Amino acid sequence: MTSLSREQKSIIFGSWLGWSLDGYDLVLMLLVIPLISILFFPAEDTTFSLLATFAAYIITLIMRPFGGAFFGNFGDKHGWKKAMIITIMGFSGATFATGLLPTWQMIGFMAPILLIGLRLTQGFFAGGECGSGAVITMETAPKEKRGILSGFL
Repeated sequence: MTSLSREQKSIIFGSWLGWSLDGYDLVLMLLVIPLISILFFPAEDTTFSLLATFAAYIITLIMRPFGGAFFGNFGDKHGWKKAMIITIMGFSGATFATGLLPTWQMIGFMAPILLIGLRLTQGFFAGGECGSGAVITMETAPKEKRGILSGFL
């Protein structure tokens, strides 16, 4: 790592940080699923509420390949740095907006619709960030360190 330039280190660290925050979001969502099911999918049948919340979680994972394909094409045409910035901003914005969502008691059936929409958006940008981060890391790293640095990601 000492032979890398400051720019290379910042790009690799930024890619790693993006992946880390994405993983943190996925784990955190799983930890609070019981609470989310109560706040956004209240029903007399708690099993239904939990399943609906898991469906909202899975939507994030389903959207990743679409984001990866879109931003892979975008990165090839317009540059990986631009793709990386857009995906990080999009993912961060969707994550921030999720924290501001009103609950079922506040706006009714619009609450789960907004949650699902933000999870779709978040998954789309996360898929793009995943691919963009890997490519920009491999293109930035010296040839002899590409394997270990991309494996680190």
